[in-house]
Formats: sequence, structure tokens, C-alpha cells
Amino acid sequence: VEGNIPEVIDPDTTVEVLRLTKDVEHGEKLTTAKFETVSVKISEVWVGALSNADDVVGKFATKEMVAGDFLLEKYLSDKKPAAIVRDAEFDKTNFGFENLGYIVVTEFIKPNTGEDIGVELQQIIDRNHQCVIYFPDGEYQTSIPLRTPANGDTAVCLKLSDNAVIKAHENWEKGSGAVIRLGGMEERNDIYVAGSNYYMEGGIVDGSGVADGVSIDHGRETSLRDVTIINTEIGVHIYRGANGGSSDADIENIRVFGNGSRTSIGLWIEGWDNTYSYMRIANVNIGVKVESAANLFRNIQCTYMSKDVSRTEYDVSKGFYDVGDRNWYDTCSSTDFSTGFHMQSRRSKLTDCVVKWTAEYSAVDRQIAMRAETSWGCIARSVSATFTATRDNCYYLFANDGGEGKLCDPIFDVTAVNQAEYREHEDLIEGPITWVYQ
Repeated sequence: VEGNIPEVIDPDTTVEVLRLTKDVEHGEKLTTAKFETVSVKISEVWVGALSNADDVVGKFATKEMVAGDFLLEKYLSDKKPAAIVRDAEFDKTNFGFENLGYIVVTEFIKPNTGEDIGVELQQIIDRNHQCVIYFPDGEYQTSIPLRTPANGDTAVCLKLSDNAVIKAHENWEKGSGAVIRLGGMEERNDIYVAGSNYYMEGGIVDGSGVADGVSIDHGRETSLRDVTIINTEIGVHIYRGANGGSSDADIENIRVFGNGSRTSIGLWIEGWDNTYSYMRIANVNIGVKVESAANLFRNIQCTYMSKDVSRTEYDVSKGFYDVGDRNWYDTCSSTDFSTGFHMQSRRSKLTDCVVKWTAEYSAVDRQIAMRAETSWGCIARSVSATFTATRDNCYYLFANDGGEGKLCDPIFDVTAVNQAEYREHEDLIEGPITWVYQ
């Protein structure tokens, strides 16, 4: 045989190598307390294992390692690596997401640290186009709004586990808007471009008392579902959409618990043509504020919670405040707000809605089920109101005389509706009156 004959090495030969004695986290600086020098059979040593401590001390780990691992040069760096390891190799098979377009954020960052990881989270969104980005249980704090693209070519979907919390960090700059800004990167989509169909689903968004919860900034056909939003100034904010103001969003099964401030709003709508189903809104001064048209509301429940009923803010509290036009409210309810439905709209419809007060609010000056700035222009069908104030302070409808609206099949609280009011609006009543006792 030509050339040198390779040396035959006995597999029982031992060599000295470095082995971890403690777990090491990604980005952690290595010290002598973390490893030891051991003698190991050469047949059991990992290829590339280091033996010189000077090659390790002061270096940073570029991946998580556990006690018992040999130290390899390829997993060490002179510089502390970024929170997102762009060239790391991850085994996604354990997550069951291989080839399904899923990204799991805990592959790149750790939750529950209390640190601001907003930049890292935004990088994950920016680098994984057309993916579902999954947040396992844990708390993820950010001092910046997390913005998703409205462009269908780069859009992502955010999917949170039930106990995953995205929270405004203590360094959040007040006035920055929502913690999650869907479609917040650019204006995109008009009537000639298919909707990007991105969504957010599940989990908890915590505004820490200063931030808004979730906004839909741009795009069309966005879905927001099964999310709990707490400690927010504005729970959900729908901006004007890209198609002549139309946002075409679908909002379903959302719970909002605001920060209780005098400017707090559960749901604020500026975009047109949206549907809202099964929402529970509480601890806000206005439950739903509508500044657009063609919105459909099904089973939206708004509850006022402040116990200081003497404060001046209570008089301007409203379950629903409609300054838009042609909106439809089906089986919606207002509890304990000063006014249940304040309708500046002239052509909206209310069907099977309920307005009520509890005994705790019996001493307030005025309780109004439905109100108009001038005369009544809406259609209210089978709307029920039960009051706790004195009869002179109870108003099924507070509006000027006349108007082209209707009170169809009204349901009156016999102990509270004052007869003068009944006679004043008698010309608006259509169909039978149902009298109920609270």
C-alpha cells in the first residue's frame, strides 16, 4: 500500500477533555465553576471536544447545554450572541410542527424572565413570513408594540397558549398604542387584493394599566378570537381599513377588563363592515364606541364596575356609544352604565337588547336605557330595561319629541317607567307593550 499507514488507536485509550458539571443557558459566560477536566475513553469522546480550559473560560454559550455535555468549540463564541440564534439547528419534530409553517418562540427566547424581550419578539415576526408563530405558556414582556405585516406575502398569525401572557413592560412609553398591532407595519390591501387572512388567537394581553390591548391597524379580513385583554386603556381598537375605510374584521369570544380610568374604552371602532360576537367587557367608562357603519354586534355584554357612583365620570359612562350609522345590535346588554345605548346614529337597529341596573346603583341621579342627542331615529325592537333609581330619574328613552325611529314591542319596567315619558314618546311605539315587574 502506497503512502503512510494510519496509526491504529486502542479504543480503550483515555484522553483528558472538558465536561460540564452544571447546566448552561444560551448566552451565558463560561467560568471554571461550570466544567471540569475528566479522563474518558477516546471511543466515548464527542468529536471536537475541547481539552484546554483557556479555550473556554470567558466564552459565551451559543446554545443551551446540560451537565455532562462535552464542551465543543462550535457552541462557544467570544461575543455574547443575540437572543435569536439565526443559524442554530433546532429539532422541531418534538413540537409536531415540522413542515407545517409553525414557529415556536421558546425555541429562541425564554419567557418568565421579567426582562424586556420586545425587540427579539419583533425579530421573530419579521423573519418568519407566512408562519403561525406560537407562544407556549409563560409571560413575555415588551416595551414596544409588536407589529405584524398587513401584506399577505409577509403576514403572520399569532397563536397563544391559554396561559401565555404578552405584557407591557415597565418601560412602556405611554401613548405607543396597543401591545399587539395587527397589520401595523404598512398599509396594504384594497378591493383588488385578496385579504391577507392573518389572525390572532388565544392567550392573554396585559396592558399593565398604561397600554392598549390589541389594534387592527391596516389590512382586511383580520380575525381576532379567544383572547383575554386586561389592564388596558383601550381593549380593542379597529382603525379604518384599506378599502375605503372598510376593515372587514371578525372579532369573536373576547374578554376585556379595562383599567377603570375615565378615558377607558372596551372596544373602539373606526373601520367599517366588521362583525363582533360573544364579547364580555368590564371596568371601562365606555363599553363600545362606534364611529363607523355596517357593523354587526351579537351578544356583547358591557358591565360598569366602579363603586364610586358619586364621581362625575359616571354621568358620561355608556354601555354603547354609536356616533356612526346603520349598525345592528342583536342580544347585546348594558349593566350599570349611566346610559345603556347612546345613539347619535339615525339608522341603527337594536333587537332583543337588555339594559339594567343593580341595587348598588339605586342612588344615582339618572338612569337612561336609550338616548339620542335630538329626536330618536333608530329602530329598537323588544328592548328591555329594568331600573333601580327613583321613578322620576328613570328613562326608557331620553330624546326630543318626534323623530322617524320606532320603539317596536317595547318591554317596560312597570315600577320605573314614568308615565309622562310614555305619553311623550307614544307616537314612536309600534306593536304591543310588555309590562314587567323587576
